[in-house]
Amino acid sequence: MKIFCDRLKELREDKGLKVQQLEKELNLGNGTIGRWEKEQTIPSIEYLCLLADYFGVTPNFLLGYED
Repeated sequence: MKIFCDRLKELREDKGLKVQQLEKELNLGNGTIGRWEKEQTIPSIEYLCLLADYFGVTPNFLLGYED
């Protein structure tokens, strides 16, 4: 889970996005990205794939199964 949180935050920051901006772009509820980045909750498969598509990476990359 830690790898996912770190990678999500890194990808978001690399795009120069604040948490709220990414939530708005992906049509997510307020605080969703923050909870994922802080390891409070984990995304469903649907949202994992949405994030991967948005950032142009694979779900396996986000989960730390590939570099």
